[in-house]
Amino acid sequence: MIKTAASCCPSLKVLEMLVYHKDGLQYLNCLYNLTFLCLDFKVCEESYLDTLLSTLNEIGHQLKHLSINDERPRRMPVEFPIDGICDRCVNVESLQIKGLCTFIDPLEDGSGIRRLRRLYIGDIKSKDLLLLLKCCLNLTELRVKNFPDFSNSEVRTYFRIHSFWNLRKLCIFNCNLSHNSLKTLLEAFKKLEKVFFPKFLYNVSILDELNREVKFVDNLDKFHDVVSGFNSCKFNDFIYLVCCIPEIYYPECFPLYQENKKFDHLKIKNDWK
Repeated sequence: MIKTAASCCPSLKVLEMLVYHKDGLQYLNCLYNLTFLCLDFKVCEESYLDTLLSTLNEIGHQLKHLSINDERPRRMPVEFPIDGICDRCVNVESLQIKGLCTFIDPLEDGSGIRRLRRLYIGDIKSKDLLLLLKCCLNLTELRVKNFPDFSNSEVRTYFRIHSFWNLRKLCIFNCNLSHNSLKTLLEAFKKLEKVFFPKFLYNVSILDELNREVKFVDNLDKFHDVVSGFNSCKFNDFIYLVCCIPEIYYPECFPLYQENKKFDHLKIKNDWK
C-alpha cells in the first residue's frame, strides 16, 4: 500500500500512516514534496529504528513537521535520539515523539534542534531534558508527558541560572516536583503565557505567586496543541483522503487520484496487501 501510494501520488505533502512493516518506510524516499509526516509504530513488531533513521537521512531535510508514536504497553521501549533525528531533519519546526527520548548535546550549530519551535516528548531523563532545553533556544511550546523527577538542588542550580525567554506555552502531564521547585521552574520561563497541569496534581494558586500574568488552562482542548497541525492541517488547496475501507480504496484505485494535481494529503489507517 505504501509503495503504491508513493508511486501513484508523488506530489503528497502530508502523510499520516500506521506502520505495520518497517520495509515500507523506504518508499517515502520518492515523496519529494513531503513536509508533514506522522508515523505510528504501535502495532509494528519489528525493530525499526535504524530503518527510520536511514529514511530520515534521505527525506529529513524537507520535513517541517514530524510525529512519531511508539506508545506500546508491555514492550521494551524504543529509545529515540532527539539529537540524531534533528541532525537529519535540519528544517523541522514541530517535533512530536510519543515514546522514550534521549538527547546528547549536538556538536554542530546547524543541528535542527536549534530551529525547533514546538516540541512534544513522552519520557526523558532529567539530564537529557536539561541539555535539550539548553539547546532549544527558540522553543515556544513544550509538552512533556512524564516530566523527570528533578531533585530540588537540580532545579535550584540549573533553572535559577538559565532563563528561557522564548517559551510561551508549557504542558506537563505527570510531575512530582515540590511546590517550590515547580515555582522556580515556572519563573525560569520568563515569558510564559499559558500552562496546563492536571488538576489532581497541582493547585492553581501556585501561579498567583508569580510576579506576572500566566494563564492556567484547565482543559487541554483549550491549550494550543504543540503540533496542532497534526490534528488539523492548514495547508491550502489540498485534497484530503482517508484510506480506511479496503473494499473501496484498493491499491488499484490510486491511479485515479493521480490525475488530480491537488491531491497531496494521504492518511493510511490499515495495511493491506
